Amino acid sequence: MNHAHLYCKTLAALPAETAINAIHSAYMQLLAVEKGVEGLDNTRAIAGLVRALQLAGHIGFDSPAPAAPSAPVIEAEQFTQKELEEAFNRVKDPSDWKAPIAANVLSSQLDITCEAITHFTATAPRFFPAGYNDARQPIYHVTSPGYRAGPAGDH
Repeated sequence: MNHAHLYCKTLAALPAETAINAIHSAYMQLLAVEKGVEGLDNTRAIAGLVRALQLAGHIGFDSPAPAAPSAPVIEAEQFTQKELEEAFNRVKDPSDWKAPIAANVLSSQLDITCEAITHFTATAPRFFPAGYNDARQPIYHVTSPGYRAGPAGDH
């Protein structure tokens, strides 16, 4: 019996591409295990599944805890420094990059935006469905306490 409806705030917030990629990566890992492949690193597959659960607002995944300093960095996708800078520039306060962040982004830009915020502020951004634009594309409201208020900030 599937209890997703009890544990997730909304499955509408889960972009289909994100769900499909997470499921596909996990499935490929399972196939490799069945074939006896040794030395598998499932970090990326698990990160993708965690990301999908975060987007759906699953209990326990809606506000990711910051990783311990010694923990390995888990990346759901690889972005270049330039791509991260461009995404961060779209949401940061243009007069103070260390300030809190509150911006609306298209669902297609949610992953890179969250990665960029984490990369530049060392904080875990939060995001909530914020409706649709005129082209009926989902929009998310993304917030972060910003670099200054985060763990790496100027305290």
